[in-house]
Amino acid sequence: MRRLPLVSGMVRDTISQFSPPSRFGKLYRSDLKQSEQIRVYLYANVVSIDTEETASTATCVQVKTLSGRSMQVSAKVFVLATGGIENPRLLLASNKVQAAGLGNGNDLVGRYFMDHPRLYSGKVNFTRQWSRNKLYDIKYHYQNASVSADGIKIAAQLSLVESVLKKEKLLNSRVWFSSIFPGEGSEAAQALFRCKQALLQKELPGWDPAQDMVTMMSHPIDTFLYGFTRLVQPRSLIKGVEFEIITEPEPDPSSRITLSPTKLDQLGMPRVCIDWRLGTNVQRTVDRTLEIIANDMRSSGIASVDLDPAIEGKPWPARLEKEGTWHHMGTTRMHESPKQGVVDSDCKVHGMSNLYVAGSSVFPTAGANFPTITIAALTLRLSEHIAKELKNPKAILPPKEGVLLAA
Repeated sequence: MRRLPLVSGMVRDTISQFSPPSRFGKLYRSDLKQSEQIRVYLYANVVSIDTEETASTATCVQVKTLSGRSMQVSAKVFVLATGGIENPRLLLASNKVQAAGLGNGNDLVGRYFMDHPRLYSGKVNFTRQWSRNKLYDIKYHYQNASVSADGIKIAAQLSLVESVLKKEKLLNSRVWFSSIFPGEGSEAAQALFRCKQALLQKELPGWDPAQDMVTMMSHPIDTFLYGFTRLVQPRSLIKGVEFEIITEPEPDPSSRITLSPTKLDQLGMPRVCIDWRLGTNVQRTVDRTLEIIANDMRSSGIASVDLDPAIEGKPWPARLEKEGTWHHMGTTRMHESPKQGVVDSDCKVHGMSNLYVAGSSVFPTAGANFPTITIAALTLRLSEHIAKELKNPKAILPPKEGVLLAA
């Protein structure tokens, strides 16, 4: 396991380290249950945020369950933390006082929707001495004990140095290698993967284990070869290696979340419509980033590389729609001016005294990848701010004591 000796000076590698998998609901369940200051309601879906007549102070939220029960919850402070799609959905749907929804006086709620596009491209043919390096291959390095340093599981990615990004006016990216296993992409491989996720106790809504068993038994060769290769990792069975690239999206006000005028969910809330737009500069970034990295790998004697045709100016590959990163960002963006953002620097909705938004929906820009650390940092920062506000009796006019977190 060695770092690549890239010679151009245009490419750098970054090292990530993995924490042990943490399911917050399990990890902190006992602490939350024993807390005298926190009360957790499960299966309680907030369907509306109510305000007083000027829509400057939230007074309560309306809650419904799928079983038909409902209740109303009042609080002194409200924090909306339901993700980059559900945050704007709830603000837009809370339109009893303001027809356009809460925080939407400048038509910004739901705009600037971003996700990190993930694409696969090219063929990488490593020289013998680099053919078994797992550090940069996403099929091996995630939570793999064989890719670790002092017991800490790690991974490496490639990106362009800052001077190159500025000179060529490119967005940021992260690039890995991705080995192609026999049986990959088949129904049997997907069924086997779901079974593995179930063994890891990950949630799989609607999972049908019996059907997956039938699928795997109906395609025994694909099932065996894919599972054996993932488990034993024999290099001789790898069918090839390709680039995997995740790229920074540009903020675009036309890329947005809106409410469906006709479709409702089981709780009676409007469903969302997503208009995700990626500009040509994202395509140019993909093309040029892979070109620079491929040239450096050739010059460094690491591999020969055959790149796919450039995508700039062409329709996005169909696979892009299936290979998301699920990093929904930007739809309640932060800005000091209400004309350019939904929340201020404290994550408080402009024009409201006690409604805050947490999570990646407040991102004004997205970077290349890895939003979780920024989300956690903003969450801690918001928690400290609210704690200070609650100690000041004049800071927020309280309907009732307490903080309601809609998550």
